[in-house]
Amino acid sequence: MRISEKELEDVIYFQQFQNTQDSGLLIYDHTKVVRQLSLGSFGTPDLVGFDFADENGRLSEVHITIYELKRGDVSFEALCQVQKYKYAVNQLLSSNPIYKNVECYVSTCLIGYSIDQCVDFMAASAELDIRLYTYESTAKGVVFNRIFNYKYKPDTYEQTWYGEGKKLNLFKLFDGTQEVKYDSSKNESWISHK
Repeated sequence: MRISEKELEDVIYFQQFQNTQDSGLLIYDHTKVVRQLSLGSFGTPDLVGFDFADENGRLSEVHITIYELKRGDVSFEALCQVQKYKYAVNQLLSSNPIYKNVECYVSTCLIGYSIDQCVDFMAASAELDIRLYTYESTAKGVVFNRIFNYKYKPDTYEQTWYGEGKKLNLFKLFDGTQEVKYDSSKNESWISHK
């Protein structure tokens, strides 16, 4: 069953004070979690967690996690949204002299009822350092499921070669039974079958 973003935010916000491992959600032991933190024209993430470490009484590390929550699908737009927030936070940290000699780590986490199956989302999320979770509302509460190794696998590996009707099959290309040949004097390419 789906719940509202506000209910999801409440669950995560209040779980910071409990053992979140039981629900399947791995969050850092944040020193502070802020709801609806305004990042100016960059927008407002749902939750931002802060953790500070010191060495000999001096600030040495800052860990910030940006949580974006979706009632429905975690989509490509949500991925862009959370990356925009990450960019804004990194800019704020790098422009503030307080953090000049401090190790700063900013991570992102997207949580939704399901994960979008569109190619743009799958390809982009595979290349970014982002944690993805789905949630399910049960009689015992909200349960989270971390999605690992979310990679896009195309339906087909054949591509029509420049509209000539010839098929280039990537498996055959890599196993050596097909090759692409190129004649630089004529600026022409063609597929050759071995």
